[in-house]
Amino acid sequence: ASDFGRLSSILSPSKTIYYKHTHSQLAGRMLDNWHEYVGQFIKVIPFEYKKVLHDEKLAKLQQKIASVERD
Repeated sequence: ASDFGRLSSILSPSKTIYYKHTHSQLAGRMLDNWHEYVGQFIKVIPFEYKKVLHDEKLAKLQQKIASVERD
């Protein structure tokens, strides 16, 4: 699933609950036009976490290369 698909599924219950409790005009507009607003969200990842993900991916790739070289 895409990041936006996951965002929509995670926020789906809480976004309507928030609106029901606050009656926020912005929340109402966002709910009414969710398909337009979802693309405005950005994914924030701390540098350190991004480096860990990169290092893990690199290690897996190196393992795969090593296993191919042994064959």
